[in-house]
Amino acid sequence: MNTVTIWIANDTFERVIQKIVARSQALPESHNPFYNLSPKQAEEYIWKNIQKEVESYCSSPLANLNEGDHAFTFGAPLNDTVFMLTGCELPSHNLHTHTIEVYFNEGKSNSYTADFYALI
Repeated sequence: MNTVTIWIANDTFERVIQKIVARSQALPESHNPFYNLSPKQAEEYIWKNIQKEVESYCSSPLANLNEGDHAFTFGAPLNDTVFMLTGCELPSHNLHTHTIEVYFNEGKSNSYTADFYALI
């Protein structure tokens, strides 16, 4: 089992939380699992989604963590958003981090910065 550490800069993390909370408040209430999420729920959801995508990628026989950049769609309620995992490092005093334990086939890099982009 290997570990992959994901870093997100504080300002990026806060912007994505605010975007999820705002989007969730605008959704229809009935039968919507994302309706009216709190900031804490949004934070947990961000890490859950990132972990799910990283685990899914790492389980692929073609996964290669030596490649420096990986892009994933974030999913509902941010269907217009992708997040990129890059091999660059950020100053440690300004980060949120999450460690994921996964098996992966190939790659030496085990830490990535996550950044979020809205699709145009």
